[in-house]
This record gives sequence, C-alpha cells and structure tokens, in this order.
Amino acid sequence: MFTARDRVLDHGRAAHTVRHYQGTTTAPVGGLIWKGKTFQGGTVVNNFAFGLTGLAGTTSQDGNGDTVIDHSPSGLGFLTDRISPNADGTYTGAVYVNGNQVGSFGLSR
Repeated sequence: MFTARDRVLDHGRAAHTVRHYQGTTTAPVGGLIWKGKTFQGGTVVNNFAFGLTGLAGTTSQDGNGDTVIDHSPSGLGFLTDRISPNADGTYTGAVYVNGNQVGSFGLSR
C-alpha cells in the first residue's frame, strides 16, 4: 500500500538523495533512445542511450498526490510529465505537449 510519501517520486526529498528509475515507453523506437529518469532534490533529468542525460525539469505534487514534471528549465515549457504510482511499486507516466497527452511511459527501480 502506498503512503502519501510514496506517491511523490522526489518532491521535497533531501538534495543528496538520488533515485534512478529504468524506463519503458510507448513511443516508436523510444526504448532505443530513452532509458529512464533520475530524480534529485526536486529536479529530474531524463536518461538516454550511451549515458547521455538531458531534458531537465522540476518536480512538484498535484492535488491528487501525483508527481508533475515541468520541463521549462530545459526551455520546453510546453512539455509536462505526470507520474502516478502503481500497486506493485512501479510508476505510470503520461507525456503532455501543450496540455494534450501525446505518449506514456513506465518507471521502475
């Protein structure tokens, strides 16, 4: 059973806590490029093939207790992710462009 603290991947955690999550995606060939996300101290970066990182964002919690990622720090203010926990300890995410869902992804430890 998830507690309120479990619902948020990183929001409000100590700056030194780093959490890496492996990713899966519904995007065509996305799995060849995108590998997951790393959360630390209210920020997040996406992990890509060959050890590359990018698309930084900040995390917050919405009214439902889900994690929201704002990609404005990367200059992509139109891009937002929303992440919800699953009963098995994994997370399900949705990608939004200008408020319209354009894809989905999964995260696991």
